[in-house]
Amino acid sequence: MTHVLFTAPVDKTTKKDPFFGDALLLSVLVELAEKGELQWAGYLSTTSVYGDADGSWVDENSPLEPGLQRGKLRVNAECDWLFKSGLPMQVFRLPGIYGPSRGTMAKVRNGTARCIVKENQVFSRIHVDDIVGAIMASMSKPNPGRVYNVVDDLPMNNKQVLHFACKLLDKTPPEDEAYDPLKLSPMARSFYSESKRVRNDRLKRELGYKLEYPTYVEGLKAQLAEELGQGWTIIDEDAQPLCPSTPRNKVKMPVEEKPLMQLFTPVIRVLYPLLQLFSSWHGRLSRFLLLLFAKKKQILLVDNGSLRAEPHLQLRKHAKMLESLLNIPTYACSVAHSGKIDPAFLDGKRAQLVEFIDLDLSKETIAVPYFLGPSRSIAAVKNRADKVADPLFSYVDGAIADILVKLIGQTASEKQLVPPFSVVLVDHGSPSRAMNKVRRGLAAQLRRRLGQTAVCVVDCSMERRPGPEYSFNDPLLEDVFGMVDEGDVVLAMGFLAPGRHAGPQGDVADIVSKAPENVRVHTTGVIGEEDEALVSILADRVRALID
Repeated sequence: MTHVLFTAPVDKTTKKDPFFGDALLLSVLVELAEKGELQWAGYLSTTSVYGDADGSWVDENSPLEPGLQRGKLRVNAECDWLFKSGLPMQVFRLPGIYGPSRGTMAKVRNGTARCIVKENQVFSRIHVDDIVGAIMASMSKPNPGRVYNVVDDLPMNNKQVLHFACKLLDKTPPEDEAYDPLKLSPMARSFYSESKRVRNDRLKRELGYKLEYPTYVEGLKAQLAEELGQGWTIIDEDAQPLCPSTPRNKVKMPVEEKPLMQLFTPVIRVLYPLLQLFSSWHGRLSRFLLLLFAKKKQILLVDNGSLRAEPHLQLRKHAKMLESLLNIPTYACSVAHSGKIDPAFLDGKRAQLVEFIDLDLSKETIAVPYFLGPSRSIAAVKNRADKVADPLFSYVDGAIADILVKLIGQTASEKQLVPPFSVVLVDHGSPSRAMNKVRRGLAAQLRRRLGQTAVCVVDCSMERRPGPEYSFNDPLLEDVFGMVDEGDVVLAMGFLAPGRHAGPQGDVADIVSKAPENVRVHTTGVIGEEDEALVSILADRVRALID
Protein backbone atom coordinates (compact mmCIF):
# COMPACT_ATOMS: atom_id res chain seq x y z
CA MET A 1 0.00 0.00 0.00
CA THR A 2 1.51 3.32 -1.09
CA HIS A 3 -1.43 5.78 -0.90
CA VAL A 4 -4.19 6.02 1.70
CA LEU A 5 -7.12 8.46 2.04
CA PHE A 6 -9.11 8.86 5.25
CA THR A 7 -12.71 10.02 4.71
CA ALA A 8 -14.59 8.76 7.78
CA PRO A 9 -16.19 11.19 10.26
CA VAL A 10 -14.77 11.46 13.76
CA ASP A 11 -16.07 8.84 16.19
CA LYS A 12 -18.23 10.79 18.68
CA THR A 13 -17.54 8.24 21.43
CA THR A 14 -13.75 8.12 21.25
CA LYS A 15 -13.50 11.65 19.73
CA LYS A 16 -10.87 10.20 17.39
CA ASP A 17 -10.69 9.38 13.72
CA PRO A 18 -11.79 5.70 13.53
CA PHE A 19 -8.43 4.64 12.07
CA PHE A 20 -6.30 6.70 14.47
CA GLY A 21 -8.41 5.58 17.42
CA ASP A 22 -7.93 1.89 16.64
CA ALA A 23 -4.60 0.84 18.18
CA LEU A 24 -4.07 -2.10 15.83
CA LEU A 25 -4.90 -0.19 12.65
CA LEU A 26 -2.78 2.74 13.75
CA SER A 27 0.22 0.51 14.52
CA VAL A 28 0.01 -1.02 11.03
CA LEU A 29 -0.15 2.42 9.41
CA VAL A 30 2.76 3.73 11.49
CA GLU A 31 4.86 0.69 10.60
CA LEU A 32 4.12 1.16 6.89
CA ALA A 33 5.15 4.82 7.16
CA GLU A 34 8.36 4.12 9.06
CA LYS A 35 9.30 1.39 6.60
CA GLY A 36 9.00 4.01 3.88
CA GLU A 37 6.19 2.16 2.11
CA LEU A 38 3.64 5.01 2.26
CA GLN A 39 4.21 7.68 -0.35
CA TRP A 40 1.11 9.77 0.36
CA ALA A 41 -1.69 10.05 2.89
CA GLY A 42 -4.70 12.35 2.84
CA TYR A 43 -7.38 13.35 5.34
CA LEU A 44 -10.69 14.98 4.41
CA SER A 45 -11.48 17.60 7.03
CA THR A 46 -13.89 20.55 7.02
CA THR A 47 -13.78 24.34 6.85
CA SER A 48 -15.79 24.42 10.08
CA VAL A 49 -12.40 24.27 11.85
CA TYR A 50 -12.17 28.05 11.25
CA GLY A 51 -15.39 28.79 13.11
CA ASP A 52 -17.48 31.89 12.37
CA ALA A 53 -15.66 34.74 10.56
CA ASP A 54 -18.73 37.01 10.20
CA GLY A 55 -18.48 36.82 6.42
CA SER A 56 -14.75 37.68 6.27
CA TRP A 57 -12.08 35.78 4.32
CA VAL A 58 -10.03 32.99 5.91
CA ASP A 59 -7.13 30.91 4.61
CA GLU A 60 -4.95 28.04 5.79
CA ASN A 61 -2.97 30.35 8.08
CA SER A 62 -6.05 31.71 9.85
CA PRO A 63 -6.48 30.71 13.51
CA LEU A 64 -8.59 27.63 14.18
CA GLU A 65 -11.46 28.76 16.41
CA PRO A 66 -14.28 26.28 15.84
CA GLY A 67 -17.55 27.03 17.54
CA LEU A 68 -19.29 23.80 16.57
CA GLN A 69 -18.57 20.44 18.14
CA ARG A 70 -17.87 18.79 14.79
CA GLY A 71 -15.33 21.52 14.04
CA LYS A 72 -13.58 20.94 17.36
CA LEU A 73 -13.44 17.19 16.72
CA ARG A 74 -11.95 17.80 13.28
CA VAL A 75 -9.24 20.07 14.71
CA ASN A 76 -8.22 17.29 17.09
CA ALA A 77 -8.27 14.72 14.29
CA GLU A 78 -6.10 16.96 12.09
CA CYS A 79 -3.56 17.32 14.90
CA ASP A 80 -3.50 13.57 15.47
CA TRP A 81 -2.76 12.81 11.83
CA LEU A 82 -0.36 15.70 11.21
CA PHE A 83 1.70 15.61 14.41
CA LYS A 84 1.33 12.18 16.02
CA SER A 85 0.96 9.57 13.29
CA GLY A 86 4.17 10.12 11.32
CA LEU A 87 2.25 9.49 8.08
CA PRO A 88 3.08 11.70 5.06
CA MET A 89 -0.25 13.44 5.60
CA GLN A 90 -1.97 16.15 3.56
CA VAL A 91 -5.18 17.66 4.97
CA PHE A 92 -8.00 18.86 2.71
CA ARG A 93 -10.56 21.18 4.31
CA LEU A 94 -13.89 20.93 2.54
CA PRO A 95 -17.01 23.15 2.64
CA GLY A 96 -20.51 22.05 1.60
CA ILE A 97 -20.22 19.37 -1.08
CA TYR A 98 -22.56 19.09 -4.04
CA GLY A 99 -22.78 16.87 -7.09
CA PRO A 100 -25.07 14.22 -8.60
CA SER A 101 -27.86 13.27 -6.13
CA ARG A 102 -26.67 15.64 -3.39
CA GLY A 103 -26.69 19.31 -2.43
CA THR A 104 -29.12 22.08 -3.33
CA MET A 105 -30.31 20.42 -6.57
CA ALA A 106 -31.29 17.26 -4.72
CA LYS A 107 -33.27 19.27 -2.14
CA VAL A 108 -35.14 21.17 -4.88
CA ARG A 109 -36.01 17.87 -6.57
CA ASN A 110 -37.41 16.22 -3.45
CA GLY A 111 -39.17 19.34 -2.16
CA THR A 112 -37.15 19.82 1.03
CA ALA A 113 -35.38 23.03 -0.04
CA ARG A 114 -35.98 26.07 2.18
CA CYS A 115 -34.98 29.65 1.43
CA ILE A 116 -33.66 30.80 4.80
CA VAL A 117 -32.57 34.43 4.64
CA LYS A 118 -29.94 35.59 7.12
CA GLU A 119 -28.12 38.88 6.67
CA ASN A 120 -24.41 38.60 5.76
CA GLN A 121 -24.58 34.79 5.73
CA VAL A 122 -22.30 33.37 3.02
CA PHE A 123 -20.44 30.11 2.64
CA SER A 124 -18.18 28.29 0.23
CA ARG A 125 -18.97 25.06 -1.57
CA ILE A 126 -17.22 22.55 -3.83
CA HIS A 127 -18.24 20.09 -6.55
CA VAL A 128 -17.30 16.50 -5.75
CA ASP A 129 -15.30 16.26 -9.00
CA ASP A 130 -13.02 19.08 -7.82
CA ILE A 131 -12.36 17.24 -4.57
CA VAL A 132 -11.17 14.26 -6.59
CA GLY A 133 -9.13 16.53 -8.85
CA ALA A 134 -7.40 18.23 -5.91
CA ILE A 135 -6.55 14.89 -4.31
CA MET A 136 -5.08 13.58 -7.56
CA ALA A 137 -3.02 16.78 -7.93
CA SER A 138 -1.68 16.30 -4.41
CA MET A 139 -0.76 12.67 -5.10
CA SER A 140 1.33 13.78 -8.06
CA LYS A 141 3.01 16.47 -5.94
CA PRO A 142 3.11 15.31 -2.30
CA ASN A 143 3.81 17.87 0.40
CA PRO A 144 3.51 16.12 3.78
CA GLY A 145 2.19 18.30 6.57
CA ARG A 146 0.45 20.69 4.19
CA VAL A 147 -3.18 21.83 4.57
CA TYR A 148 -5.31 22.86 1.59
CA ASN A 149 -8.69 24.56 1.39
CA VAL A 150 -10.56 22.78 -1.40
CA VAL A 151 -13.28 25.35 -2.11
CA ASP A 152 -14.70 27.21 -5.10
CA ASP A 153 -13.89 30.79 -6.13
CA LEU A 154 -17.26 32.37 -5.33
CA PRO A 155 -18.67 32.13 -1.78
CA MET A 156 -22.38 32.90 -1.97
CA ASN A 157 -25.51 33.07 0.18
CA ASN A 158 -27.96 30.19 0.14
CA LYS A 159 -30.81 32.15 -1.57
CA GLN A 160 -28.77 32.97 -4.69
CA VAL A 161 -27.70 29.36 -5.18
CA LEU A 162 -31.18 28.01 -4.47
CA HIS A 163 -32.84 30.31 -7.00
CA PHE A 164 -30.33 29.31 -9.67
CA ALA A 165 -30.96 25.60 -9.02
CA CYS A 166 -34.73 26.18 -9.27
CA LYS A 167 -34.24 27.98 -12.58
CA LEU A 168 -32.26 25.02 -13.99
CA LEU A 169 -34.96 22.57 -12.88
CA ASP A 170 -37.81 24.86 -13.94
CA LYS A 171 -39.16 24.91 -10.40
CA THR A 172 -40.73 27.76 -8.45
CA PRO A 173 -38.39 28.86 -5.64
CA PRO A 174 -39.74 28.41 -2.12
CA GLU A 175 -40.85 31.48 -0.19
CA ASP A 176 -38.26 33.45 1.75
CA GLU A 177 -38.10 32.62 5.45
CA ALA A 178 -36.50 34.92 7.98
CA TYR A 179 -33.79 33.18 9.95
CA ASP A 180 -35.26 31.77 13.14
CA PRO A 181 -33.08 29.18 14.92
CA LEU A 182 -36.10 27.82 16.81
CA LYS A 183 -37.64 26.69 13.52
CA LEU A 184 -34.56 24.85 12.29
CA SER A 185 -33.20 21.39 12.91
CA PRO A 186 -29.96 21.17 14.97
CA MET A 187 -27.94 20.50 11.79
CA ALA A 188 -29.52 23.44 9.89
CA ARG A 189 -29.09 25.67 12.93
CA SER A 190 -25.39 24.85 13.10
CA PHE A 191 -25.07 25.45 9.35
CA TYR A 192 -26.47 28.99 9.62
CA SER A 193 -24.47 29.78 12.77
CA GLU A 194 -21.29 30.39 10.77
CA SER A 195 -20.49 32.72 7.90
CA LYS A 196 -17.13 32.93 6.12
CA ARG A 197 -15.43 33.20 2.77
CA VAL A 198 -12.65 30.63 2.31
CA ARG A 199 -9.64 31.22 0.06
CA ASN A 200 -8.17 28.53 -2.20
CA ASP A 201 -4.98 30.32 -3.33
CA ARG A 202 -2.63 27.67 -1.92
CA LEU A 203 -4.42 24.89 -3.81
CA LYS A 204 -3.88 26.70 -7.09
CA ARG A 205 -0.40 28.03 -6.41
CA GLU A 206 1.30 24.97 -4.93
CA LEU A 207 -0.52 22.11 -6.63
CA GLY A 208 -1.21 23.98 -9.84
CA TYR A 209 -4.80 22.78 -9.70
CA LYS A 210 -7.37 24.56 -11.87
CA LEU A 211 -10.92 24.14 -10.63
CA GLU A 212 -13.17 22.34 -13.07
CA TYR A 213 -16.17 24.19 -11.62
CA PRO A 214 -14.89 27.50 -10.18
CA THR A 215 -18.38 28.68 -9.16
CA TYR A 216 -21.78 27.17 -8.39
CA VAL A 217 -23.00 28.31 -11.83
CA GLU A 218 -20.74 25.94 -13.77
CA GLY A 219 -21.04 23.28 -11.08
CA LEU A 220 -24.84 23.08 -10.96
CA LYS A 221 -25.10 23.09 -14.74
CA ALA A 222 -22.64 20.18 -14.89
CA GLN A 223 -24.50 18.36 -12.14
CA LEU A 224 -27.79 18.56 -14.06
CA ALA A 225 -26.14 17.45 -17.31
CA GLU A 226 -24.53 14.46 -15.57
CA GLU A 227 -27.79 13.43 -13.93
CA LEU A 228 -29.67 13.63 -17.23
CA GLY A 229 -26.88 11.72 -18.93
CA GLN A 230 -27.29 8.88 -16.41
CA GLY A 231 -30.97 8.50 -17.19
CA TRP A 232 -32.59 10.77 -14.61
CA THR A 233 -35.32 13.14 -15.74
CA ILE A 234 -35.54 16.81 -14.89
CA ILE A 235 -38.67 16.21 -12.79
CA ASP A 236 -37.46 13.22 -10.74
CA GLU A 237 -38.02 14.09 -7.10
CA ASP A 238 -35.68 11.40 -5.84
CA ALA A 239 -33.00 11.06 -8.51
CA GLN A 240 -31.26 7.71 -8.45
CA PRO A 241 -28.66 6.07 -10.69
CA LEU A 242 -29.88 3.44 -13.13
CA CYS A 243 -28.14 0.64 -11.24
CA PRO A 244 -28.34 1.43 -7.54
CA SER A 245 -26.04 -0.60 -5.37
CA THR A 246 -27.61 -3.27 -3.18
CA PRO A 247 -26.83 -2.88 0.51
CA ARG A 248 -24.92 -5.73 1.98
CA ASN A 249 -26.61 -7.91 4.56
CA LYS A 250 -24.94 -7.45 7.88
CA VAL A 251 -24.59 -10.91 9.39
CA LYS A 252 -22.98 -11.35 12.76
CA MET A 253 -20.73 -14.39 12.55
CA PRO A 254 -20.64 -16.65 15.58
CA VAL A 255 -17.39 -16.63 17.51
CA GLU A 256 -15.68 -20.00 17.44
CA GLU A 257 -14.87 -21.40 20.87
CA LYS A 258 -11.24 -22.32 21.46
CA PRO A 259 -11.10 -24.60 24.51
CA LEU A 260 -7.43 -25.51 23.92
CA MET A 261 -6.37 -21.89 24.18
CA GLN A 262 -8.39 -21.56 27.38
CA LEU A 263 -6.64 -24.67 28.71
CA PHE A 264 -3.15 -23.32 28.01
CA THR A 265 -3.82 -19.80 29.34
CA PRO A 266 -2.72 -20.60 32.95
CA VAL A 267 0.44 -22.27 31.61
CA ILE A 268 1.28 -19.24 29.48
CA ARG A 269 0.78 -16.92 32.45
CA VAL A 270 3.41 -18.90 34.38
CA LEU A 271 5.89 -19.31 31.53
CA TYR A 272 5.81 -15.72 30.23
CA PRO A 273 7.68 -14.15 33.21
CA LEU A 274 10.24 -16.98 33.02
CA LEU A 275 10.77 -16.30 29.32
CA GLN A 276 11.27 -12.61 30.07
CA LEU A 277 13.87 -13.48 32.72
CA PHE A 278 15.63 -15.83 30.31
CA SER A 279 15.66 -13.14 27.64
CA SER A 280 17.31 -10.70 30.04
CA TRP A 281 20.02 -13.22 31.02
CA HIS A 282 20.42 -14.25 27.39
CA GLY A 283 21.34 -10.67 26.49
CA ARG A 284 23.96 -10.56 29.23
CA LEU A 285 25.34 -13.95 28.23
CA SER A 286 25.59 -12.84 24.60
CA ARG A 287 27.62 -9.80 25.57
CA PHE A 288 29.90 -11.98 27.71
CA LEU A 289 30.47 -14.44 24.87
CA LEU A 290 31.08 -11.54 22.50
CA LEU A 291 33.97 -10.39 24.67
CA LEU A 292 35.20 -13.95 25.29
CA PHE A 293 35.56 -14.75 21.60
CA ALA A 294 36.49 -11.25 20.47
CA LYS A 295 39.98 -12.27 19.31
CA LYS A 296 38.45 -14.64 16.77
CA LYS A 297 36.67 -11.86 14.91
CA GLN A 298 37.51 -8.74 12.92
CA ILE A 299 35.32 -5.91 11.67
CA LEU A 300 35.35 -4.02 8.42
CA LEU A 301 33.62 -0.64 8.78
CA VAL A 302 32.78 0.13 5.17
CA ASP A 303 31.58 3.29 3.44
CA ASN A 304 31.05 4.02 -0.24
CA GLY A 305 34.14 6.21 -0.44
CA SER A 306 34.92 9.81 -1.29
CA LEU A 307 37.58 11.86 -3.05
CA ARG A 308 37.74 14.15 -0.01
CA ALA A 309 39.68 13.50 3.17
CA GLU A 310 37.04 14.55 5.74
CA PRO A 311 34.67 11.59 5.26
CA HIS A 312 37.48 9.05 5.47
CA LEU A 313 38.98 10.65 8.56
CA GLN A 314 35.56 10.45 10.20
CA LEU A 315 35.27 6.79 9.19
CA ARG A 316 38.64 6.03 10.80
CA LYS A 317 37.63 7.85 13.96
CA HIS A 318 34.45 5.83 14.29
CA ALA A 319 36.28 2.59 13.51
CA LYS A 320 38.64 3.23 16.47
CA MET A 321 35.70 4.04 18.73
CA LEU A 322 33.90 0.87 17.66
CA GLU A 323 37.00 -1.22 18.29
CA SER A 324 37.36 0.26 21.76
CA LEU A 325 33.70 -0.36 22.54
CA LEU A 326 33.56 -3.99 21.35
CA ASN A 327 37.21 -5.02 21.85
CA ILE A 328 37.28 -6.39 18.30
CA PRO A 329 39.90 -5.28 15.73
CA THR A 330 38.13 -2.86 13.39
CA TYR A 331 39.37 -1.54 10.04
CA ALA A 332 38.07 1.46 8.14
CA CYS A 333 37.80 0.90 4.40
CA SER A 334 35.87 2.11 1.37
CA VAL A 335 34.28 0.44 -1.62
CA ALA A 336 35.78 2.98 -4.04
CA HIS A 337 37.24 6.48 -4.56
CA SER A 338 39.07 6.95 -1.24
CA GLY A 339 42.25 5.31 -2.50
CA LYS A 340 42.82 8.38 -4.70
CA ILE A 341 43.10 10.75 -1.72
CA ASP A 342 46.60 12.11 -1.16
CA PRO A 343 47.92 10.38 2.00
CA ALA A 344 49.26 13.76 3.13
CA PHE A 345 45.65 14.70 3.95
CA LEU A 346 45.12 11.41 5.84
CA ASP A 347 47.91 11.73 8.39
CA GLY A 348 50.29 10.05 5.95
CA LYS A 349 48.32 6.79 5.80
CA ARG A 350 46.68 5.83 2.53
CA ALA A 351 42.97 4.93 2.60
CA GLN A 352 42.24 1.23 2.19
CA LEU A 353 39.74 -0.25 -0.25
CA VAL A 354 37.66 -3.33 0.51
CA GLU A 355 38.98 -5.14 -2.53
CA PHE A 356 42.63 -4.86 -1.51
CA ILE A 357 42.60 -4.77 2.30
CA ASP A 358 44.88 -7.35 3.96
CA LEU A 359 42.79 -9.48 6.32
CA ASP A 360 43.63 -12.20 8.84
CA LEU A 361 42.01 -15.19 7.18
CA SER A 362 41.98 -17.13 10.46
CA LYS A 363 39.37 -14.76 11.85
CA GLU A 364 35.71 -14.40 11.08
CA THR A 365 35.16 -11.14 9.19
CA ILE A 366 32.11 -9.02 9.97
CA ALA A 367 31.32 -6.20 7.56
CA VAL A 368 29.48 -3.26 9.11
CA PRO A 369 27.91 -0.94 6.50
CA TYR A 370 28.52 2.75 7.14
CA PHE A 371 25.33 3.46 5.22
CA LEU A 372 21.89 4.60 6.30
CA GLY A 373 20.16 2.03 4.10
CA PRO A 374 20.72 -1.01 1.87
CA SER A 375 23.11 0.60 -0.59
CA ARG A 376 24.04 -1.41 -3.67
CA SER A 377 27.68 -0.93 -2.68
CA ILE A 378 27.19 -3.46 0.10
CA ALA A 379 27.26 -6.20 -2.55
CA ALA A 380 30.97 -5.48 -3.10
CA VAL A 381 31.62 -6.28 0.57
CA LYS A 382 30.10 -9.75 0.64
CA ASN A 383 33.08 -11.38 -1.11
CA ARG A 384 35.40 -10.21 1.68
CA ALA A 385 33.16 -10.87 4.69
CA ASP A 386 31.67 -13.89 6.42
CA LYS A 387 28.75 -11.88 7.73
CA VAL A 388 27.26 -8.46 6.90
CA ALA A 389 25.48 -6.45 9.58
CA ASP A 390 22.33 -4.42 8.97
CA PRO A 391 22.57 -0.78 7.81
CA LEU A 392 22.23 2.06 10.27
CA PHE A 393 18.58 2.96 9.72
CA SER A 394 15.97 0.81 11.41
CA TYR A 395 12.26 1.49 11.65
CA VAL A 396 12.27 -0.55 14.88
CA ASP A 397 14.68 1.44 17.06
CA GLY A 398 14.49 4.87 15.37
CA ALA A 399 18.00 5.68 16.63
CA ILE A 400 19.01 7.67 13.52
CA ALA A 401 15.82 9.74 13.82
CA ASP A 402 16.76 10.47 17.44
CA ILE A 403 20.11 11.87 16.27
CA LEU A 404 18.39 14.05 13.67
CA VAL A 405 15.93 15.36 16.25
CA LYS A 406 18.86 16.34 18.46
CA LEU A 407 20.58 18.11 15.54
CA ILE A 408 17.34 19.92 14.65
CA GLY A 409 16.95 21.00 18.26
CA GLN A 410 20.53 22.28 18.41
CA THR A 411 20.05 24.31 15.23
CA ALA A 412 16.73 25.74 16.44
CA SER A 413 18.33 26.71 19.76
CA GLU A 414 21.37 28.34 18.15
CA LYS A 415 19.18 30.34 15.74
CA GLN A 416 16.59 31.08 18.45
CA LEU A 417 13.76 29.75 16.29
CA VAL A 418 10.24 29.88 17.66
CA PRO A 419 8.17 26.73 16.99
CA PRO A 420 6.44 25.69 14.91
CA PHE A 421 8.86 25.90 12.00
CA SER A 422 9.18 23.89 8.80
CA VAL A 423 11.59 20.97 8.57
CA VAL A 424 13.06 19.64 5.33
CA LEU A 425 14.94 16.32 5.34
CA VAL A 426 17.36 16.01 2.44
CA ASP A 427 19.51 13.11 1.25
CA HIS A 428 21.60 12.67 -1.87
CA GLY A 429 18.98 10.80 -3.90
CA SER A 430 19.41 7.29 -5.22
CA PRO A 431 18.52 5.12 -8.20
CA SER A 432 17.41 2.53 -5.64
CA ARG A 433 13.82 2.54 -4.34
CA ALA A 434 15.03 0.73 -1.22
CA MET A 435 17.25 3.70 -0.32
CA ASN A 436 14.39 6.09 -1.04
CA LYS A 437 12.24 4.19 1.47
CA VAL A 438 14.84 4.92 4.12
CA ARG A 439 14.39 8.66 3.62
CA ARG A 440 10.61 8.31 3.76
CA GLY A 441 10.83 6.20 6.89
CA LEU A 442 13.14 8.70 8.56
CA ALA A 443 10.72 11.51 7.73
CA ALA A 444 7.87 9.53 9.31
CA GLN A 445 9.88 9.01 12.48
CA LEU A 446 10.77 12.71 12.59
CA ARG A 447 7.11 13.71 12.33
CA ARG A 448 6.19 11.58 15.32
CA ARG A 449 9.11 12.83 17.39
CA LEU A 450 8.86 16.52 16.53
CA GLY A 451 5.08 16.71 16.92
CA GLN A 452 3.84 20.30 16.89
CA THR A 453 7.40 21.66 16.96
CA ALA A 454 7.31 21.33 13.17
CA VAL A 455 4.52 22.71 11.04
CA CYS A 456 5.49 20.16 8.39
CA VAL A 457 8.28 17.67 7.59
CA VAL A 458 9.04 17.37 3.89
CA ASP A 459 11.60 14.87 2.60
CA CYS A 460 13.49 15.46 -0.64
CA SER A 461 16.57 14.59 -2.71
CA MET A 462 19.54 16.73 -3.56
CA GLU A 463 19.59 15.31 -7.09
CA ARG A 464 18.27 12.41 -9.15
CA ARG A 465 18.79 10.70 -12.46
CA PRO A 466 16.65 11.95 -15.36
CA GLY A 467 13.60 10.00 -16.49
CA PRO A 468 10.21 9.12 -15.01
CA GLU A 469 11.53 5.81 -13.67
CA TYR A 470 13.46 7.78 -11.03
CA SER A 471 10.64 10.15 -10.09
CA PHE A 472 10.33 8.43 -6.71
CA ASN A 473 13.22 10.70 -5.64
CA ASP A 474 11.04 13.80 -6.06
CA PRO A 475 10.74 16.44 -4.85
CA LEU A 476 14.19 17.92 -5.36
CA LEU A 477 15.64 20.27 -2.76
CA GLU A 478 15.68 23.15 -5.24
CA ASP A 479 11.90 22.87 -5.62
CA VAL A 480 11.01 22.37 -1.97
CA PHE A 481 11.43 25.93 -0.77
CA GLY A 482 8.44 26.94 -2.89
CA MET A 483 6.37 24.27 -1.12
CA VAL A 484 6.79 25.60 2.43
CA ASP A 485 5.51 28.77 4.03
CA GLU A 486 7.78 31.78 4.19
CA GLY A 487 9.79 32.00 7.37
CA ASP A 488 12.20 29.66 9.11
CA VAL A 489 13.07 26.27 7.66
CA VAL A 490 15.42 23.80 9.34
CA LEU A 491 17.24 21.72 6.74
CA ALA A 492 17.98 18.33 8.35
CA MET A 493 20.99 16.76 6.65
CA GLY A 494 20.39 13.09 5.91
CA PHE A 495 24.12 12.58 5.33
CA LEU A 496 26.60 10.69 7.50
CA ALA A 497 29.67 12.77 6.71
CA PRO A 498 30.67 16.10 5.15
CA GLY A 499 32.11 16.12 1.66
CA ARG A 500 31.40 17.30 -1.85
CA HIS A 501 27.64 17.27 -1.23
CA ALA A 502 27.17 17.95 2.49
CA GLY A 503 30.22 20.08 3.27
CA PRO A 504 30.22 23.83 4.01
CA GLN A 505 30.87 24.67 0.35
CA GLY A 506 29.10 21.60 -1.03
CA ASP A 507 26.24 21.11 -3.45
CA VAL A 508 23.55 21.38 -0.76
CA ALA A 509 24.93 24.72 0.43
CA ASP A 510 24.90 25.98 -3.16
CA ILE A 511 21.22 25.04 -3.58
CA VAL A 512 20.34 26.67 -0.25
CA SER A 513 22.01 29.90 -1.32
CA LYS A 514 19.45 30.17 -4.14
CA ALA A 515 16.38 29.79 -1.89
CA PRO A 516 13.75 32.56 -2.08
CA GLU A 517 14.41 35.61 0.08
CA ASN A 518 11.27 35.06 2.15
CA VAL A 519 12.54 31.62 3.27
CA ARG A 520 15.25 31.54 5.96
CA VAL A 521 17.09 28.22 5.78
CA HIS A 522 19.04 26.94 8.78
CA THR A 523 21.14 23.82 8.07
CA THR A 524 21.91 21.18 10.70
CA GLY A 525 25.16 19.30 11.02
CA VAL A 526 25.56 15.84 9.48
CA ILE A 527 24.54 12.71 11.37
CA GLY A 528 28.15 11.58 11.86
CA GLU A 529 28.89 14.58 14.06
CA GLU A 530 27.13 12.78 16.90
CA ASP A 531 30.05 10.39 17.38
CA GLU A 532 28.99 8.43 20.45
CA ALA A 533 25.37 8.01 19.36
CA LEU A 534 26.34 6.81 15.87
CA VAL A 535 29.04 4.39 17.11
CA SER A 536 26.54 3.02 19.63
CA ILE A 537 24.21 2.17 16.73
CA LEU A 538 27.07 0.49 14.86
CA ALA A 539 27.86 -1.58 17.94
CA ASP A 540 24.21 -2.61 18.25
CA ARG A 541 24.25 -3.84 14.64
CA VAL A 542 27.31 -6.00 15.41
CA ARG A 543 25.79 -7.41 18.59
CA ALA A 544 22.54 -8.22 16.81
CA LEU A 545 24.47 -10.13 14.14
CA ILE A 546 26.51 -12.13 16.65
CA ASP A 547 23.53 -12.81 18.94
